[in-house]
Amino acid sequence: MGADERQEHNEISPWWGEHTHRYAEACKLLRSGMRVFDIACGNGYGTSMIAQTTQNLVTGGDISEDAVMACRRRYAGDSHLEFHVCDGTALTFADNTFDAVVSFETIEHTTRYREMIREFRRVLKPDGICIISTPNIVINSPGRKVMNPFHTQEFDYEELSEILQGIFPNIHIYGQEYIRYHQKGFGMSVGKMLEWLLYQRGIRKLPISIQDTIMRPFVGKGMYPETSDYRMTDEKSSLLLCKTFWAVCNK
Repeated sequence: MGADERQEHNEISPWWGEHTHRYAEACKLLRSGMRVFDIACGNGYGTSMIAQTTQNLVTGGDISEDAVMACRRRYAGDSHLEFHVCDGTALTFADNTFDAVVSFETIEHTTRYREMIREFRRVLKPDGICIISTPNIVINSPGRKVMNPFHTQEFDYEELSEILQGIFPNIHIYGQEYIRYHQKGFGMSVGKMLEWLLYQRGIRKLPISIQDTIMRPFVGKGMYPETSDYRMTDEKSSLLLCKTFWAVCNK
């Protein structure tokens, strides 16, 4: 993952809510005592969320040595966390090591994505679960020309299904749906219009404190989405319109 795409703890960002929502949803599928591997862990905030759920050793892995060293410093006092420099296409862990593998926004960063997903499957125990998220090319890159310079490719629903079904016997794909404005009402209608306006070039440079002040009277929240502004949907017509796919794969 490109360094510019990493979500930092202390960074106020329009992406924080959707990042934390993916981990919050993953934690719903995890149980106390599970051994979990979080690959492409970035600064480790999601790895820490997982450890709070499982209360067992959680391994965070990232290809960036700088990211791993920062995680080790940040979580030095947490005995439930360890961090390693990892190449997701050639993991050094033994077969059947983990109860779960979590990998968010990773497979679009390498042309060796099939090898990577096979590695995820290999290190899972026989009844293990792999949870993956990746952008929907139809929404993120109109015309199917990948817009993000850090992505080597992106996938549509059918392509992702074919890739995952070729490696895992049982998969279920969801869409991460933005639901802040699903509730009807004048305030929500105005808030949706204001959100669109405040994201426009030039206007979006307004200090976030001012943007928050504009938004709160109408939606009761600041400008940037929160964890609660998302949900996972497996309704086909809805998930095809989501920016991000979120897949649960069983070994």
